[in-house]
Formats: sequence, C-alpha cells, structure tokens
Amino acid sequence: MEFVISYRERLWPRWWAWLVPVFLIAVLAIAYGAAYGLAAGLLVFIPTTTAALLAIIRLSSSITVTHGQLRVGRAHIPVILLGNAAVLSANDMDAALHEGDQRTFLAVRTWAAKTALVVVVNDPADPHGYWLVSTRHPERLRDALQCDSVPRGSAITS
Repeated sequence: MEFVISYRERLWPRWWAWLVPVFLIAVLAIAYGAAYGLAAGLLVFIPTTTAALLAIIRLSSSITVTHGQLRVGRAHIPVILLGNAAVLSANDMDAALHEGDQRTFLAVRTWAAKTALVVVVNDPADPHGYWLVSTRHPERLRDALQCDSVPRGSAITS
C-alpha cells in the first residue's frame, strides 16, 4: 500500500528553547557540585539534561496531511470534515488565543512557530468547531488540505 504525504512538518523549537533548560540545569549542577563534589554535579547534570532534551523532542509535534487525514501530534481528523481554512499571522494568532471560541482544538507551539492555520470543522458531532494549528508554513498546509480534500481520481472543475 502506497502512502502519499501531501504535507509534513515537524515543529522543532527555536535555538533558545534548547539552551534555556541546559543553562538552568547547569546552574543547578554547579550548585550541587560545589556542595557535594564534581561527581554529584555531573550526576545531576547528565541525566537531568538528557531528560529535558528528550522532553523537548517529545513536545515537538508533527503535522502531516496524508490519505485524507490531518494529523497534528496524536490528534487526527478526516480532511473531508474540514471547511474553510485561514492563515493567521503572529498578531492574529495572539488575538485568536485570547478572544477565540472555547470549542477550538488548540495545537499551538508558540515557541516553535509564530504563525498558524485555523480550520473550520464541519462535523456537527465533533465538539470542536475549529482547529488552530501552529505552523511555520500556513499557506502550504492550507494548500495541502485543499488538495487532499478532493477524492483521488475525481476531476476538479472550475
């Protein structure tokens, strides 16, 4: 079975999001090292830094559009159930987060992407009226959703 991926993006954090936990853990490790010796400092630094970096990797969600499904992290929805999509700038995304609909499904990683795509959900059984998804390439994601909503083998007429 062939899987066609229309869109794929991994929301890796910006460079500073990797350095901040390492810096904070280093300060803690230096304090432990000064109080209990070098071995204690290293014992704090190495496993804690490893755990923090693995947590960052785990929190870096992926976005894919494939086989008629939009997947954001572990959440997914059939593209056929999605309606209009709008690109949000950083200011628009901030306004949507503060004044938006309570039913919106949020897949927001502001430390990874400042822009987003908001997509209407046309399924009356779905408790979410919209999906708000952080993405570095909102136009490409919107285009992939529009292309994937057309059933394979059908003709597009204007």
